[in-house]
Amino acid sequence: MVRSTQRWFVLNSCDVPTQLVHRYWAKEPKYGTRNIFAKLPSYANDIRRTETGDLWVALHSKKTPFLGGKPHAVAVKLCGETSEVLEILEDSERKNMKFVSEVQERYRKLWFGCVFLPSVWVLDCW
Repeated sequence: MVRSTQRWFVLNSCDVPTQLVHRYWAKEPKYGTRNIFAKLPSYANDIRRTETGDLWVALHSKKTPFLGGKPHAVAVKLCGETSEVLEILEDSERKNMKFVSEVQERYRKLWFGCVFLPSVWVLDCW
């Protein structure tokens, strides 16, 4: 879960079967309602807000062996207000990361973590 920068709404990525991120409104006039914020190509594991209000979504694995292909790490950057896709990072060849559980943008770097592997990956952004 993550709050918007103005605290107008909360995002939740727990709708695993549909791969949807829901926006729950926390202030009037839409208080108590929800709508779909984003439809993802896979299962979201975590959502983190950047200093500018955009969002990094860690996708656990883009594909499963049942759907074909090998699972691989994907991170998607979304506009925090409109959910427009701003950037997609994926390691489809699985050379560096097989799974990603969290993405944080800090200190001009992207920090990736995984619950399955005792590792942290760092990518210079700028």
